[in-house]
Amino acid sequence: MIVSRNCITSSIRYDGKNKEELCRDIDGWKRLLVESYGARKGDLVAISIMNVNTRHVSALFACAELGLRIILLDSPAKLESLPYTKLARFGPAKFCITDGTGEQLYDGLHGKMIQQYSECTIHALEMTPEPNYYDPGWYVLETDPFIVSSTSGTTNFSRMIEFTHEDCMVFALRNINIFQFVPSSVCWHTKNMHHASSMLTDLLPSMMISDTHYSYGLPDRKEWLPLTREEAINFVESKKIDRCIVPNRDILNWLIRGHVFTKRLTINMSGFTMDNSYADLCGMHNLRFISHYGSIDTAIPALVNVVDEDYWEEDNCLGHVADTEFWITVTNGTSLVHHMRWKTPRRLGDRLEYRNGKYYHLGRLEEKPLDVPQDLDLTPFYQDTKLNMDQLRGYMWEKYSKKI
Repeated sequence: MIVSRNCITSSIRYDGKNKEELCRDIDGWKRLLVESYGARKGDLVAISIMNVNTRHVSALFACAELGLRIILLDSPAKLESLPYTKLARFGPAKFCITDGTGEQLYDGLHGKMIQQYSECTIHALEMTPEPNYYDPGWYVLETDPFIVSSTSGTTNFSRMIEFTHEDCMVFALRNINIFQFVPSSVCWHTKNMHHASSMLTDLLPSMMISDTHYSYGLPDRKEWLPLTREEAINFVESKKIDRCIVPNRDILNWLIRGHVFTKRLTINMSGFTMDNSYADLCGMHNLRFISHYGSIDTAIPALVNVVDEDYWEEDNCLGHVADTEFWITVTNGTSLVHHMRWKTPRRLGDRLEYRNGKYYHLGRLEEKPLDVPQDLDLTPFYQDTKLNMDQLRGYMWEKYSKKI
């Protein structure tokens, strides 16, 4: 139950590379990190390769095999909110691995963030594929931490959450079935390690079983799209892609507008609810959606909604419990997620209602609204479908006489 190259299906082709080629890259990263930069087990690493390409993926597995911890980055909203990003609050990172493509994003704030809150920057061009297995001289245990993330921070400043290797494997293995990956799935990886769900619901489970993988990033805002809509459509059609993650409805509308996909495209969308307009989109564009809901410290996912052209449901439906590994109880408006491995259940930050086998979203618990000025544009603080509350609180603290 350790994240390593052993998880990767032997028949994989990732952007044209086979498993042997991917493993050479993994060993190249391991040698570079240990022998050139002195990496040691437990060091914190930020991966700032914005596209989920083979460099990104091989660096991720190299860090796993070395027992390094990967911190999930968030997007900096404002200069004043940099000290409230995940990298600032839970770092600094010992190393930041970059290919130079993201430094100018967010008006250069991404580059400022990784430089300010990383002790050492490693460029992807420094990695040379290694033909032999690289042994660092120490062991990695399933109880060792691997992924560093945090709670959403909706009701208060977020707290750090660490996923062990075993945690990641448990989630990934169950998500093969939940997200219906099979060997013939043709996967388009669009979301990098800024997102917890990108690895645990898409990248890792699909690499365990599916043969064919492609990468091309889709950011959460149209002004930073790396390709035109026509290029995106041609990419999907020419590669015969049938699986991808789309970050939000805005990017979805941009991608599918006026096009009917030849091969049904199954889209992973994280978020709270799926209304019946998504069923209309399925019929119009030959789509299917697998929407998922949970929280970073409970199940990823806890609830699932599978939507096709025949879907009909009341508003605010979150779907059904994903499988039998987790279960939810709702008592007096408090929603608790249970698992046999946990000593105590874990509370969700939302009010849910259970009826007719499905769960419905009724709002947040104990939400403490900020006194946000009416002229403040909140767009930079949105990431995918949610406000980055840590950065918004921090910005308000720094900008408006520390009144939050």
